[in-house]
Amino acid sequence: MRKASLLVPAAGIALASLFFLKRATHLPSAGLSDIAYTEMETEDEEEDGYDGAERRDEFEFERIKDPALGFVPGERMIRALEANHAARQSGREQSPLSWIERGPSYDSVGPSGNNRAGDGYTAGRIRAVLIDTLRDITGNTVFAGGVAGGLWKCTNFMSGGVPNWTHADDRFDNLAVSSICQDPTAPIRLYFATGEAASNADAVYGGGIWKSSNAGDSWTRLPASIGFQRAFKIVCDGAGNIYVANRSSGLSGSAASGLFRSKDGGNSWQNITPSGMTASNTVCTDIEISSTGRFHASFGYGSTRVQHLYTNDPANVTAGSWTASAGIRRSASSAYRLELATQGNVLYAVTVANNNLDSSYKSTDGGATWTKQNTIAYPTGVLNGQGWYNLTLAINPDNANEFVVGGLDAYKFTSGGSVAPTRMTYWVGSAPYVHADHHFIQWWKAGTQSRMVIASDGGLFLSTNGGSSFGDRNRNLAIKQFYSAAIHPEAGSNFLLAGAQDNGVHRLTNPGLSYSHEVYGGDGCFVHINQQDPSIQFGSYVYNTYRISTDGGNSWRSTSLGDNGYFVNPFDYDDGQNILYASNTAATASQINRWADAHANGTNTVLTIAALTRGSAGNATAFKVSPYTRDRVFIGGSNGKVVRLDKAGTVTSANVNASVTDVSGTQLPNAYVSCVNTGSSDDVLVATFSNYGVSHVWYSTNGGTSWTAIGGNLPDIPVRWALFDPQDDSKLYLATEAGIYYTEAISGAATSWTNDVGFPMVRTDMLKLRPSDNTVVAATHGRGLFTAKLPSKPEVRFAAPFAVATETANGTSGCRSYKDYSFRVYISSAPTGDAVATYTIEAGSAIQQVDYDFTANGSFTSPTNQHLFASGATSPQTLTVRIYDDAEVEPSEFFRLSFSVSGTTNATGGAFSKLELTLHDNDKAPVAPGAGVSTVGDGSYGGYVQPFRSGYEKSRSQYIYLASELRAAGFGAGNLSSLGLNVTSKTSTVAFSGFRIGMKHTSAAAFASTAFEDGAQT
Repeated sequence: MRKASLLVPAAGIALASLFFLKRATHLPSAGLSDIAYTEMETEDEEEDGYDGAERRDEFEFERIKDPALGFVPGERMIRALEANHAARQSGREQSPLSWIERGPSYDSVGPSGNNRAGDGYTAGRIRAVLIDTLRDITGNTVFAGGVAGGLWKCTNFMSGGVPNWTHADDRFDNLAVSSICQDPTAPIRLYFATGEAASNADAVYGGGIWKSSNAGDSWTRLPASIGFQRAFKIVCDGAGNIYVANRSSGLSGSAASGLFRSKDGGNSWQNITPSGMTASNTVCTDIEISSTGRFHASFGYGSTRVQHLYTNDPANVTAGSWTASAGIRRSASSAYRLELATQGNVLYAVTVANNNLDSSYKSTDGGATWTKQNTIAYPTGVLNGQGWYNLTLAINPDNANEFVVGGLDAYKFTSGGSVAPTRMTYWVGSAPYVHADHHFIQWWKAGTQSRMVIASDGGLFLSTNGGSSFGDRNRNLAIKQFYSAAIHPEAGSNFLLAGAQDNGVHRLTNPGLSYSHEVYGGDGCFVHINQQDPSIQFGSYVYNTYRISTDGGNSWRSTSLGDNGYFVNPFDYDDGQNILYASNTAATASQINRWADAHANGTNTVLTIAALTRGSAGNATAFKVSPYTRDRVFIGGSNGKVVRLDKAGTVTSANVNASVTDVSGTQLPNAYVSCVNTGSSDDVLVATFSNYGVSHVWYSTNGGTSWTAIGGNLPDIPVRWALFDPQDDSKLYLATEAGIYYTEAISGAATSWTNDVGFPMVRTDMLKLRPSDNTVVAATHGRGLFTAKLPSKPEVRFAAPFAVATETANGTSGCRSYKDYSFRVYISSAPTGDAVATYTIEAGSAIQQVDYDFTANGSFTSPTNQHLFASGATSPQTLTVRIYDDAEVEPSEFFRLSFSVSGTTNATGGAFSKLELTLHDNDKAPVAPGAGVSTVGDGSYGGYVQPFRSGYEKSRSQYIYLASELRAAGFGAGNLSSLGLNVTSKTSTVAFSGFRIGMKHTSAAAFASTAFEDGAQT
C-alpha cells in the first residue's frame, strides 16, 4: 500500500485520511504521487492519444540518414539484399543457428491493450493490396505488401475461416511494397512497385519494379526500373501497358518525379509527365483508369498546387497531348495533395490543405469538368493532420453519390460530399474497429455483397456489407514491426515481451509460431523483464511514458516522466537495484533520466552528462548497465560519443560529471550510436552505428581507451544492435537493416561477416540473450520475433549479477527475525560428467552469520555450499540467502558470492559466475518526543487516479496508516498534528476549489474497495 508524508510529533495510532476535490475550470492535469484508494465520480477514462506518424519518422530519419548526404541512400540496402539473395541461392552458406519464428501470427487484447471493439487481430503496416478477381472470381486470392514486412499471398481471403497467408520471398522483407497491379491481358503477370513516396522522414525507399510471370510464385527485378525508388502507384491498362506514378528520391540514379509508361513489359520506360508543370507539381500521386478506358492522373505533392489531367489514349499520350480538366483549383488557395476515384464517367477528387481534408470535387462527364461539393469545412479527424501520409478514396458501387475517404479512420460521404461525413470506422473505442492510418480502400460488388477492403498500419480489414461492420483478415499475417524484445530469465521459458510500432506492448507465452496478447496499447517501444525478479516488467510508450507490471505481466499501469526523450526512447534497467536509465531530450541536451525504484514509481533525477557534448550537445541514444561492476552504466550518444558513468545510482545532478569517463577515444564517427554492449568484462566493448555512410561496428579490448573499426566486408547498411557470444569475445552477432550478420573471428578491418541464411533479410532492431540457456531473441521490424540458441559449452551461471535485499521480518529463528531470498543458478547446456559448483564469499562489508547466511540445499540447520549439476541434465538449482532483520540503524552493506566448478566434467564457470547482493537497512532512528517530521511510505501511487487530476470533475481518496507502520517509521506515543502531501506536478496556477483534508481514528486494518470511512474528522 502506498503512503503519503506525515508531519507529526509522535504517534501510535491507526489513521484514515479523506480528500475531496472539485476541479477548477480549464485546469490542466496534475499528479499526486501518493494514492492508496480512489473513488471516481465520473465515467471518464484515460487513454493515450493518437501517436501520429510524423514524430516517429523524424526520429527514424536521424538514426539512419547518411550524415554527409543528409538523406537515406536506400539503393545501398537494395544492393545488400540482392547480394545476400544470390549467396543464399548458391547454397554455399549454412546458418550457424536454428531460428524459430515466434510471430505473433495473430494477437488479442490483454489487460490494458488498445480498446478495440470486438475481437479483431492486427498485423503491421500495409500499403499495397491486389485482389486477384481476374483469375479467382471469388476474391479469395489476395496479395498484400507490407512496409518492411514482405509480400504475402492468401487463397481463402473471403472464406470466413482463418486466412492462410504465406510469405513470398524474404528479399522483400525490408522493402516497402507500395503498390501491386495485374496485367489484364495475361493475369498471371503481376508487378509491384517499391518505396514509400510519402514525406515520412523514415520512408523506406525502394529499388524499382518487380515482375512475376507465374502468378506470384517467383519474382524478378526489372533492371530498367531501378530508378523508381518512391512509387505512389503502379497500374496496367487494358492493353497490358504499365504506368508508374513516381516521386524522385533525389539519389544518384533516381528517376525523376512524374508519370512513366512501359509498353514492353517493363524492359524500357518513357517519361510521359504532362508539360508545363512546376517542379513540385510533377509528382504524380494517383492514377485511375475508368471503365470507359479514360486514363486519369493527379499531380502535385507538398507544395501549393495540384492538378488533374486525363487522356483517352494512354498508350500513345505524350507530354504535350494531355487534356487538363477544369474546376479543381490550382492556385487560389494552396493544396498539398489530390486523390482520385472513378466509377465510369463519375469521378471524385479530394484535396488536402494544412494536412487535413479540405475539399471534395465531383465530375459527371468523365473528369472533363469538376464541381466543388462542400461549402462547409470537413472534420479534421478524417486525416488528423496526416494527409501527407495516409489518404485513400473509394466510391460506393451501388450509389455514385456516396464515397469513403480513409485517413486516420474511414469517413462516409453522402449527397456527393455536400454534407458533413459520418465516421464509419474507429481505431479505438467503438465498433466497427479498423486500425488507424488507412493507405488503401477497394469497394466493389460481388453478387449481393457490397465488399470493402481497407489496408492500414495494423493490417487488412474486410466488410461484406458496405462498411456497416468489419472483420480483420490478419491471422497468419506475421508482419509485426517490433522495436524491441525482452526474454524471461528462466531456462526454457517461452515468455517474451516486445514493443510494436503502432501496435502496443505484446506478451508471447507459447512455443513456436503462435499468438500474442497486447498487454498495453499505443505505440510499443522499448521493453524489459527484470532478470533477477521477472515479476517486474516494463513496456514503454512514446518519449518517457512507461508501462509497468509488478505481478509478472498480469496487470499493468502507466506512468509518465514527461514528453521528453526520443519518440522511441532507449533505456536500460539495473535489475539488482531497480533503477531505470533513459534518454531525456528536454530543452537542455546531454541529459538522462535516472529513475530509482522505477517499479514502485520512485524518484526520477535528471542528470546532465557534459561528456556527451561533441562540438554541440548530444543526446543519449544507447544504454548498457554493466553486468560486472555495480552502479556502472555505459551511454552512447547521437554524435558518436560513448561515456562510462560510475556511481550511477548515487551521483547527484551537482557532482555527476566527476564520475563520468569519456571512453570514445578519437576514432568513433560523429553519428548515431545505436548500441553499446559488453563482452566477458567491462574492458571488452562493442559500439554500433545506425547511420548510412559511416563505419558501423567498433570494438575495444581496453574499456574504450582505443577502438578498432571491424566492419570488414559488412555492407553499408544500418547496424542497430550487437551481441557477443557469452563464451567467446571474438564472436559477434549483429542486428542490421538486412537481417542478422555474424563473425566467428573478430579481426580488425579484415573481419569477415556472413549474412545468416536461416534468418529473414528483414530490418532487425534488437538482440537479447538469456544466459540461463543461451537463448537469444531477435526483434524484427516487419516479421515479428525469432528465437534461437547460441551453441554453448556447459557453463554454470547466475541469472543476473546484482540484487538488492531489504531487512524484513518474514520469519524467526530463535530470537532472530529474517527473510529468505532465492536465487536461481543455471547450466547453459548439459555437461558430460557431474559438475560441482562450490560457493564462497569473495568480498563485502556485510558480515556472514550477523547480517546474512546462505545455503545451497535450502536448510540453515545443516547448510551446504555446493550444488551438483548432474551429467546429461540441465536442471537449474536454487541458492537461498537469509537476510537477518536486526534493530541496528546502519548504512547499506553488500557481499559478493562466487563459485568454482569442479569434478570430472566439461562444465566450467564463466562471465556470469558472481552475484553481488546489496543489503538495505529498514531501521530508523526514533523521533524524539515533541515536534518532528517523518515520511511513511515510498511516495508512489501505484497507478490509481490522482485527486489532483483535471480529467475528473471531482474525486476523493483515502489512506490508512497502521500503528505498526508508524512505529517502524520511528514514531513513539503522541498526537498527530499535521499531514503533508507530496504533489509531484501541477502544470497550472489556477487554484483548486472545494479542496479538503481530514483525519480520524479507525479500527480498520484495511479499506474495502467500495466504502469510505464515516464519522467526524479533524
